[in-house]
Amino acid sequence: LCPNLIIGHDFHATRYLIIQCAGRITIGGDVLIASNVFIIDFNHGMSSWPMNYLFNELEVSDIEIGDGVWVGNNVIILSGVHIEEKTIIGADSVVTKDIPLYCLAVGNPARIIKKFDSHDNVWKSAKVIK
Repeated sequence: LCPNLIIGHDFHATRYLIIQCAGRITIGGDVLIASNVFIIDFNHGMSSWPMNYLFNELEVSDIEIGDGVWVGNNVIILSGVHIEEKTIIGADSVVTKDIPLYCLAVGNPARIIKKFDSHDNVWKSAKVIK
């Protein structure tokens, strides 16, 4: 494995950002990351054959964080996730699947609760906008 961490222009992170990269993690420009955020693009395999899970091959899947994303405090972003541009990930969320652009996602696992409506220039409940 050859880790490849790419960070765009005007990236801002506060304290205690941990990035564990075994494959490829791409973080776009103008990204804001709050405190105590953990980003990891791999997991140990889950085969019970070896005596210890530590000896399983790593399962690596790239992470992409788009331009203008805001990641709140205490967020965990797991392998294989693509967070599209201008999305907000709320505090204490665990991102386990892709989040489309201009969304607000929260919770464990993170789910979309609002989408930005550019026509009205406001955030609306995800149930209102299809």
